[in-house]
Amino acid sequence: MKTAEAVVLVEKLVDNELARLRRKNFPELDSVSVRVEIVDPEDPEKYGEFLGVPLAEYSVFDSGVLGNEIVVFARPLVADFGSGAELEKQVRITLLHEFGHALGMSEAEVERRGLE
Repeated sequence: MKTAEAVVLVEKLVDNELARLRRKNFPELDSVSVRVEIVDPEDPEKYGEFLGVPLAEYSVFDSGVLGNEIVVFARPLVADFGSGAELEKQVRITLLHEFGHALGMSEAEVERRGLE
């Protein structure tokens, strides 16, 4: 699959998952933006990354800080999971994993919840 096709596919899956989470009344979504990139140049096997200040640690002193963001990396996801149900499942896990970090969960806490 070409890189552009992989990004479009993963963007669609991310949008679908975000819509599903919003239907489940997940208000924390409003404080985190999500974007899809091709690959993390520093770690080309990484599926996703949370950037920002976790909500549990946020204070008035962080008011000038850029907003929180989750980045989902299309190339490694498509390379490892193809384009079907397994990819859809892993996009969901990746988003929930990174949202866990946005909420202030450590890597151990996120993994304990099965979001690895």
